[in-house]
Amino acid sequence: MRRTSLLMLVLALTGFAFAGHPPEPLGSWSGRGVLLVAGQEKAERDTVDIHLLLTADYNVTGNVGEASLEECHWSSNRGRLLRWLNWKTDWIVKGNLRGCVTDADTTSSRQITIPFNLLEEGTLRGGIMVLHGWRYPDPLLTSPGLWLLPESTVTQTE
Repeated sequence: MRRTSLLMLVLALTGFAFAGHPPEPLGSWSGRGVLLVAGQEKAERDTVDIHLLLTADYNVTGNVGEASLEECHWSSNRGRLLRWLNWKTDWIVKGNLRGCVTDADTTSSRQITIPFNLLEEGTLRGGIMVLHGWRYPDPLLTSPGLWLLPESTVTQTE
């Protein structure tokens, strides 16, 4: 009896953990972000345009300021169990950012990751993280981080 109950619990959790994903983030996303640069005062930080294009073949192109995304791919970052536990994000982009983000930027190449979720109101919300081998990644943008809209609904401000 105990074995049957335990087996049923394991099967239920396994099915829950691997069943379904939220909608795929295909399409063109745009917005703006404020760069987080060590030593810069808040008023001096640059605001940059951000554009991501996620395709059905799992490739990602676009730009962050003047730098371009290269060799980037998107994938699922968690299953239903981790989503239910609110661990990790639904989706993640991994690749490289080539070129300087602004004229003042001195780093021309970065390995990056972009963990994100699609929110119910139709926004792509996450962050852009710069990877440093075994060290914890550094955020490239200040709070609120990455907040993009489908390109057809983006309005120009400023």
